[in-house]
Amino acid sequence: MRQLVKYLSLIQLSTLGMVSSDIYLSLLPAMAHDLGSNINAMQFSISIYILIIGISQFFVGYGLDRYGIKRILILSAPLYVLGCVICYLSESSQSFYWGRSLQALGAAAPLVAWQPLTIELFGEKEGRSVGTYLFIIMFLSLGVAPFFGAIVAQHYGWRLNFIIIAVNAVICIVSLIFSLPSVTLKNTGIPQQILFKDMFLL
Repeated sequence: MRQLVKYLSLIQLSTLGMVSSDIYLSLLPAMAHDLGSNINAMQFSISIYILIIGISQFFVGYGLDRYGIKRILILSAPLYVLGCVICYLSESSQSFYWGRSLQALGAAAPLVAWQPLTIELFGEKEGRSVGTYLFIIMFLSLGVAPFFGAIVAQHYGWRLNFIIIAVNAVICIVSLIFSLPSVTLKNTGIPQQILFKDMFLL
């Protein structure tokens, strides 16, 4: 059971950034109408998210090495949840931008942390094998997220998607926090440069 929780938590963690990026792709016209904006403005929110999460990863990598995975995840979770809440409550595209910015800041840590965390939880050999499957699931989530978001929006409105991904993030990070010691990348016994290089080579 504990092993299953690890797998499920890592799936949630590794797909968090991807799902957050694409979950409302099919809902842009409806969102633009509700926020008194246009589709171009809503598409810009995706660009903001990608830009911020990309830049943030450089700082997160340093933070993981210096302060440990657990502490960085604890710090990132409130940012992500707050961003989701702001998106849910937004009445304009400007406030939605702020929510997406905070989301991106919070999602950067899981996006960087899942690979070294996988090695920490399963060991280097098995961790790299598990990581390969997680990469596949990550890219599959890019296609599933808009479909899921559309189903939720059809029955409950597009705003509920942001509450769902916020709750998902809290469950994931809390379960990992309680199963993790206070580890840093140095404590895994694997050089940091190898860990981040292998994120793209698994």
